[in-house]
Amino acid sequence: MTDRIPSRRPRAARSRAAAALVIAASLVLAGCAGSGYDAETALGLQERVAAVSTAAAGGDWSTTETELMELETAAQTALARGEITQARADAIAAAIALVRADVTAALDAERAAAEQAAAEEAAAAEAARVAAEQAAAEEAARDEERGNGGKGKKDDEDDD
Repeated sequence: MTDRIPSRRPRAARSRAAAALVIAASLVLAGCAGSGYDAETALGLQERVAAVSTAAAGGDWSTTETELMELETAAQTALARGEITQARADAIAAAIALVRADVTAALDAERAAAEQAAAEEAAAAEAARVAAEQAAAEEAARDEERGNGGKGKKDDEDDD
């Protein structure tokens, strides 16, 4: 097994993606407050956005996606009930699309990093296997040179 220093790129990519998601979610949140619709609707949408932000900040992309779906459903329900305008629903949908694109990019980056790590691990395992086979072959060759027919190490017992 080899000692590896994990790449900082996936962590940095996650941090950047999480920051972008939090900013995008915050923009939606800011748009919910004081938008001319009732406080209960605004609060409900703000809570959904806060859940998206929390999940994104933690790099929990699965939960982020679930929370985005719930925000989307809440916005559509509010629109259907006449609690928000079509313009507000469209703005929320656009923000959700941006956040979703960032989530997809973050997931793709994590998947690529995991695939690279797996490939590096497989290459290291293969190198170790080849080294072990080479060492065994060298040992067998040394045994053969000693004249014991490759039967392993053996001291000359005939010297007595």
